[in-house]
This record gives sequence, structure tokens and C-alpha cells, in this order.
Amino acid sequence: MIITNKRYIFIVLPLVILLLGCGIALLFINRNKENPGEERRGVVLKNAVAVPVDAIAIFSFRNSAVLKKAFVDSISIFSHYLNKNNELLRLLLSLDKICSDHPSLKELSGSEILFSVHYSAKNELSLLYCSDLSNNTIDKELLIKELSSAQTGGAKRIFNGVDIHESKGVQFAVYRNTFIASTSPIVLESSIRHLKSKTSILDNHELARILKETINRDNLLFINHQNIGKIFSGIAEWKYWGYSDFISKFSSWTTLSGKFNNTCQIYQGDFINMKGVGNYSEVFKNCAGGEMKSWKVLPYNTHVLLALPLKDFSIFSGRYREYKELYKKPNSARTEENKNWFISLETKEIATALLPFEGIQKWVTLIRTGVKERDKEGVVETFKHKGAIADLFGKVFSYTKEESYCRSGEWVIIGENKLIKEFAAGTFSDFTMEEYFSQTDLYSKISKENSLLSAIVNVSAQTDSVAALFKKSVKEPVRERLKDKNFEAIVYQLNQSESGIGLNLLFYAEQMKQLPEPERVRENKTPGWELDTIVQIDKGPFKLVNFNNGETEYLEQLSNFNLRLLDKEKKGIWTVPFQTPLRGFVVQVDYLRNKKLQMLFASGNELYLLDRKGRFAGNYPKRVDSLIMLGPKIYDIKGDGDFAIMLLHTDNTLRLYDRDCNHYPAWNNISREETIKKFPELVKVGKNKYWVLRTQLETTIYTINGNPVTKFTGKNSLMPGTEVKITSGSEVIVTTKEGRNLILNLENGKVKRMK
Repeated sequence: MIITNKRYIFIVLPLVILLLGCGIALLFINRNKENPGEERRGVVLKNAVAVPVDAIAIFSFRNSAVLKKAFVDSISIFSHYLNKNNELLRLLLSLDKICSDHPSLKELSGSEILFSVHYSAKNELSLLYCSDLSNNTIDKELLIKELSSAQTGGAKRIFNGVDIHESKGVQFAVYRNTFIASTSPIVLESSIRHLKSKTSILDNHELARILKETINRDNLLFINHQNIGKIFSGIAEWKYWGYSDFISKFSSWTTLSGKFNNTCQIYQGDFINMKGVGNYSEVFKNCAGGEMKSWKVLPYNTHVLLALPLKDFSIFSGRYREYKELYKKPNSARTEENKNWFISLETKEIATALLPFEGIQKWVTLIRTGVKERDKEGVVETFKHKGAIADLFGKVFSYTKEESYCRSGEWVIIGENKLIKEFAAGTFSDFTMEEYFSQTDLYSKISKENSLLSAIVNVSAQTDSVAALFKKSVKEPVRERLKDKNFEAIVYQLNQSESGIGLNLLFYAEQMKQLPEPERVRENKTPGWELDTIVQIDKGPFKLVNFNNGETEYLEQLSNFNLRLLDKEKKGIWTVPFQTPLRGFVVQVDYLRNKKLQMLFASGNELYLLDRKGRFAGNYPKRVDSLIMLGPKIYDIKGDGDFAIMLLHTDNTLRLYDRDCNHYPAWNNISREETIKKFPELVKVGKNKYWVLRTQLETTIYTINGNPVTKFTGKNSLMPGTEVKITSGSEVIVTTKEGRNLILNLENGKVKRMK
């Protein structure tokens, strides 16, 4: 199920916003250090003279070659976000070609480049591109002529005495020694006004001070937290905008510099705090970080972890109390009592985590204590200090349902009673979060010691949930990008730095040949912890086709469960009453065989058929024996244009039905030990059709009647992402989890190795 609860957003959204928010239109902040040597403080941003004072963020690059390599390179982990038809991107590519074609413009490709992010209209972000033309060998007139010619269909206008050239949605101008361009005329005109009046973002005394103290690196990113709310309104769903208040108070400015490869982008930098304890990150000042151990006791499929491994919590709690008082957030009457209780535990680390349990997500709180109570090991007891941890350490610790706790070694684990019983029984110790990450290249890049705060988000376990954070114009590109790799994670860590509080931010994405798994799975033993049990349920709107004119329409389920048909502009056509949630699919079928399409969908343990006029049709609704988790999915099994219906039921079983919801003849239900999350693919090999079912554990191929073609076990199991490549007749090539290719005969189930 897609997560939309505010508790999840509180941790995840700031991590995604920090980079994606500032660079969502760019997503190519990718610059390799070319001249390593002595690090010098003091940064001069020549192009910043053209940046208006309202800039949200500034990105500085050494030259265009670095920039081109970063966002055009198809192996960049963010490359798929780029809209290749984006007007500004096309302009940059034209610039690059023009510079390579003309010797008098060659120096431009080596000039400093700067991008700034601005709020250009209601809930919209735009970029300003600036390039330095101060080199006397650059022929400015030729540049304008060639660029205007390359951007065919352009026009020219004059603003404040400066020629502005327009072409296909992008506008550019040259003023003295600066080239500027933007897709927003408002932003471009603002830049011209600032250039003419000789005012800019450089007049911001905070930024001026930061530039003097910043180490000059190959790429630099400056984020103004005061304007962070504009990023939220520019890319996030409106219901999450309120969380910008905390991020705006987190620091005054953030400065970052990145290192990149084809699987990872690592940003390191500092928080610049101008408001003392009024900036939340200042709460960590003078704190000493310790070793993060909480992921050693959490299950491997933990979705989110936030850990504070501090050596002295009294410093943190005292400064956090000052922070609350400054913003008139009263401490509770029991704060002193709560503090005394917490101190008595001799705490070395406190953490909160979100993990799947019984099909939904649950929060737990973990405290690593120096006080040992061996007689209480594994004993589940009622937790009596409800609200104390949130009082001392913030709202993020209020999400745990503090019913019970248990002792497990040096840990006190708090949460819902049923979940804590599983921790006490050692259920989650068979394959831990740390063991999972240790089988990836990301593990070596995560700081295990001396961190003040560590947040880890397993994005690949919840792609739809992450995509749901963004507004519609951003949501789909993000959703599609997140499906490209089978392991993606974000890691955010604070540490002490020379200038105050330092930051490490990692974005990791890799298509792993084999996902991490416990040793006992490799040895063909049953794992102690089943794979993720959460099934993603799409909430729509569901895309349809108007059979009268071929136009796109949508069926939307409202918050009160009523159903509304929308036209191609997503304007309402009609609404009909409904009482229960749909199960992730709305498909169109010609059930009545009248060349008109009806909408088929499921809810509860029933299927419904609705025509385009909002009337329930046929002999529907039809009731089935079991509750429906996901569906319906339709298949043309016989190739005669008729349809069969497949449903995933809440007992983790795939059942097949005919068009009237009767059990399909000769069908054997498909069940798995691991959670089935998606419907199988129906493929034709030779004269027969087969089902290819992929789960997180493996791929299994079934006959048309639902019987396994053959049984693979242990290391010979087929990898989840294996290609099923048809060779000849009934044979296909498949790949095992060990990476070996096999030839499988689907008719007789025989297997042979490839020569």
C-alpha cells in the first residue's frame, strides 16, 4: 500500500527534497575534481553577479564539459529524470556544438557555469543559466548569431535596453561579460534588472561570509534554507508543504560538493548556522558521535532508520530544550522526570525505525543502554514511560505505538505488543538490516562511527511511496526512474566538522545481479524472515480510453470512496456512490460484446462492472470466495479476444476466473511462501503459453494451468530479474541466482547447461 501518512514524510521528505528539490529541473550536479591540490578557502562566483537576490539555491560548475558529461551520460543515476525535450537542455547542447565548431568560441566551453533556482510563478520553479564571457577571445556577436540560427523559429525583443532572444520556450541575452538564459521570462528580466542596477545575490551578507570561508572545489552547491518553502511548493504535493517550516529552521545555509560514479552520488558539506540554537542543527554542537549499532538488531527489510549514536545525551537534550523554548514550544510538566529516567539508562544510542509487519508498516524505538538486566532478557513488559522519548528528542519519536518493551542484549526495544514479542523471540535476528546492506557496495560508503545522526531510507522497498511525495508534474518521472534499479537507497549523516556541523548525503542506485539474501537461503534453507509483505495498491486516477472518440479519460476514487469519471483535462463528468476502496486496478472490457467498453474493478471480495454513463452493467457485481488484495488483471488466454480474470487474494494466492467470475477450468491456484506483489506475465513459447511470475526471491515459470514447469531450489533458483529468452521450439534461456545461464525446456521441464 502506498504510504501517505505524515509520520513517514517527516523523515523521508527532507532527504529527497534536499537534492531533488533544488535540482529537480536539473538533476546533473555532477562534477569531478580535475586539479587536486592544496585546498584553499575563499570562493569567487563570477556569474553570481547576474543572480537575483531571491535565489533558492546556486549550483556552480568549473566548465561545460563537466556539465555535459554529467547530465547527458546515460549511466548517471539521475539521467533518466532529464526531459530530453527540455528547452534549456536543448539550448545547452546547441551551445556545446557551436563552441566546438568555432575556434573563436572555444574558450566559452572552458568558462565557469552557474545555475540558480528561482520561484518564477505560483508553485513553479525555474532555472537561470549563467556563463562567463570575460575571456577576450570569445566572439559575443558570433555567439548570438549562431545560437539564434541553431534555435530556429526565434524572435527578438528589447527589455530595459537589452536584446532578449526567444526561441522554442527558452530566452537568452548577453549583457557585458555574462550570458544568461531561462525558460522563464520573469526570471530572465529579473536578472537583467539586477545586472543593470549592479545588485545581486552577492549582496546577501550571509552568502558573502560563507563564500569567504568555503573551500574552493570543482562543484559547489549553496542552499538558502530561508527560501526552502518555495522548493516544497514547487515540487512537493501541497499536503506536505507544512514540513518546510522545520527544514527552513534546520540551518541558515547548506554548502555541498559532490563526487560521482555510475551507482552513487556523494555530497559532503557543512551547515552554516547564523541563528545559534534557532537553527536545529546547532543542537548537535559540542556533541560527540558514536558507533551506529541499531541496524544490527533491525530486520533486513527495514524501510527507514533514524539513529542518534551520541556519547553524551545530556548536551543534546539541554540544547534541544533551548531550541523548543526559543520557538515557544513548551516542555512538558514531566520533562525533568523523563530526563532523569533516560539518564538512568546510560544511553549510548537512540533510534526509531519503520518496518513492514503483518502487511502494514510499524514504528519501533530502540535504546542502546549501558545498564544490563539479564533477568529481563526476552521478557515482554508494559512500557510505562509513554511520551517521554518524544518529549526529550522530538516529534519523530512519537510515531511508535508505545505499548510494550523487551530487553535484547544491550537494547531496550519499544513498540506495539505483537511486534515486540517477535523481537523478544529473536525472529528478526536471522537476517539484519546491516547484513543486507553489507552485501552491497553502498555499505563501505556509510560512516559507521562518529556520526551524530544517521538516516537510511531503503527507497527500492517503497518506490511508490517516495514518488507520492511529489506533485503531479514530477511524480511520474520520479516513479519511472525508481523502477529502473532493484536496489536504491538514500543515506543522510551529520558529523562534527572543522566549521561546525558537517553533512554527508548519499544517493545510491544499482541494478544488482542478485539482491542480498541470508546465507541460509543460499544453502537452500528456509529464511527466518520472510521478504517484504507490503503489496503496493495503486490509488489512481486510473487511465481509460473513451471508446467513442479515442480520447483519454480517468476513473478517480474520492476520499469518501465515491467514483468519478474525469475527461482528458481531468475535469469531472459524473460521480456515482461507492463504499469501499478499489484494489489497484481498473481495466476496460467488452463484456456485453456490443463494441463498447465497460470498467471492471474489484473491492472487498466482489468485482464490479461500470459502463461509461456510470451505470453498473451485466450481471455484476460478482462475489468470489476470498478477499481481494490486488486486481483484476485480465488476460486473453485462448487468443479469441475473450478475457480471463486473475486476482491476488489476501491469502497470497493467485486465482484465475472466467468472464463471469467462475473458477477457470483446470486451473491450479498459485501460492508462494514469499509475498506475491505483482501479477505474472503471460508469454507464448512455441505452441503453448506460460506464466512467468517474479517475486523478490526468484522467478518461477508455470504452465497455462498454473503448474510449475520444473522446481529450482537453492542456488539454482532463477534470479528475480532473469530474462526469459526464447531460443527454439519450447526452449528458453534463463539465469540462476549465481549468474549461470541454463536452457529450460518448458514442455518437459528438463534443464541443461549452456555450452
